[in-house]
Amino acid sequence: MASDSATLVPTQQSVKAYVDSVATAADLDFQGDSGGALSVDLDSQTFTVAGGTNLNTAGSGQTLTVNLDDAISLTNVTVSDTFTDGTLSISGGAISGATTGAFSSDVTIGGNLTVSGTTTSVNSTNTTIADTLIELQSGLSGANPNDIGHIYERGSDGDNGFLGWDQSSDRFIAATTTATGSDTGDLSLTAADFEAAGFTGTSATISGAVSFGSLTDSGESITVTKFVDEADGIASNDNDTTIPTSAAVVDYVENNGGDGLILRSALTSGSDTIDIGTVPNVSGRTYYADKIVFKISTGFSGGSFNHILVKENGGSGNVLVASADADAATAGSYIIELDGDDTLTKNASVQVQFMQSDGTTAATTTAGAGVATVHYNYV
Repeated sequence: MASDSATLVPTQQSVKAYVDSVATAADLDFQGDSGGALSVDLDSQTFTVAGGTNLNTAGSGQTLTVNLDDAISLTNVTVSDTFTDGTLSISGGAISGATTGAFSSDVTIGGNLTVSGTTTSVNSTNTTIADTLIELQSGLSGANPNDIGHIYERGSDGDNGFLGWDQSSDRFIAATTTATGSDTGDLSLTAADFEAAGFTGTSATISGAVSFGSLTDSGESITVTKFVDEADGIASNDNDTTIPTSAAVVDYVENNGGDGLILRSALTSGSDTIDIGTVPNVSGRTYYADKIVFKISTGFSGGSFNHILVKENGGSGNVLVASADADAATAGSYIIELDGDDTLTKNASVQVQFMQSDGTTAATTTAGAGVATVHYNYV
């Protein structure tokens, strides 16, 4: 066969010998990323494609398939575009150099999370935090330039809410503000209402009105239910739960204590009866009238007025001054001495009644002025 002749005919033996010599000499040469040049004798050796770290191979028919493992363990990975799908588990080292990252499902971080940017945004419906303490403005050294707290965005309802520390006034405050979470420094705060079921403190400074349901002094176990003004009257609020105003005290003293044991009232026209104060109501005392004094500065007239009567028990009791005892139609002073037999009804007024000549018909005067004083005592 070596003659390579166009006229000679080879025998079977010569053909086989030639083919065997040529096939035995065929090799497959290849080069890997490492390990140097390799050669496979196609006559006596088999070329094998073996899987490595994170790779496996499978042959079927005339097809060789190379696959990535389901779980990939990488020591150093550089991604120039996008890393998509699957589960990424990092047991050591770090991810560095990334400018952005987007996750469409849950992210669980088993170690510490450090964020070094200027703004952290959380866009979730509810945020739950298991921490016992949360420190705002952590790491501050030196003087504090900022108000510290929480901003509550209110949208179109009005200014935002703020609850936190007002650095300029050195105290906590509930307020409204136009500031947002991106603002710093001394915020513009307007104090807002604050509601709580209870308040415990060592002192309080209130610059406006105070409305309350009740005030309790725990030391004395006294609950204050209201303030009593002059219109309310102290006599109608004889208890340990109300506080009288100065006007109520003056009114009560003038009508019940006066200059001594007296009742006094001004007399004016335009009415057919005038009450001269209220007799006290102290337990164990019996009150009686000593004398009654009228000082008439202008004589009463009009309405067919003829004379006055003075009765105790709001006008329904005994007559203390009869028609002949005092001439209220004439200016002057009238002193009616009583014998002390006229007992006064407690907690009831002594009443001056303006009468017509028949002694039973009331007269409403149109002119006149004076003062009536009842001197009383008790046993």
